[in-house]
Amino acid sequence: MLTQLLGHQLRIRLEYRGSFLFSLLLHPLVMLLTLWMFQGIYSHHQLDSLLGYSLHQMVWYFGASHFFYYLVWNMVDKNISDRVLHGRMDQILVRPYSLLTWELAALLSEKLLSLAFELIPVWAFFTWICPPDFMTVRGFCQYFLFTGLAVLQFFLMSFCLGLLALRSGDASSANVLKFVVVNLFAGVSLPIVFLPAALQQLITVLPFHYLFHTPVSYLLGTAGPQPWAAALRTAGKQCVWIGAFLVFARFSYTRSVRHFQSVGG
Repeated sequence: MLTQLLGHQLRIRLEYRGSFLFSLLLHPLVMLLTLWMFQGIYSHHQLDSLLGYSLHQMVWYFGASHFFYYLVWNMVDKNISDRVLHGRMDQILVRPYSLLTWELAALLSEKLLSLAFELIPVWAFFTWICPPDFMTVRGFCQYFLFTGLAVLQFFLMSFCLGLLALRSGDASSANVLKFVVVNLFAGVSLPIVFLPAALQQLITVLPFHYLFHTPVSYLLGTAGPQPWAAALRTAGKQCVWIGAFLVFARFSYTRSVRHFQSVGG
């Protein structure tokens, strides 16, 4: 199934190769503009660092937000909602595998191609524009460990939101809420350290920071030189959240599918 989905996703990308090439040109341009903007800020205020971020770390923080959308962000909840609205959900429910398995396989095929055709070329451009002198091999590997866990965590979170469509028929409002909450509480829109102290404490209790802030902290080295033992303990905490979301997703699916009615009753 995964092989077939990979082929399908590849055909889609080849069909819309113009938008793919546009993305390859646009994101490095945004990175270049970000570099110029922060060069002006750091130079004007004569700063060596800003709240613990050097110039290159700050530029790469906002550059890494592109990597988040390549690898982690998904529209699983919207996909489920659209199937319900357009009467296509029954086609999935009668297949020999669950909705959870189908959506996960589709997501993995999409993200594997994003890794190969989007992240790697853009990462090379970013490295040329703003050399990451702060980056270590250990931090690089730890970043991808946490990003892989974030893909699974965010998939389960989106899947749970999408199940609302089986009850209400539309989960579009939840999708908007997801965008706002994740961009703020995961630190995608701006570093969490920029937020008020009380809000920072709240964010550390919630699971959203594992989606972006934690992985990028290891990539940039702002979390300090974390040994693998400490990184694995943090990964273990994230796995607890993933397990909780998995249990909730299975429970919610079993309950929600009973409320589903296909077109025509």
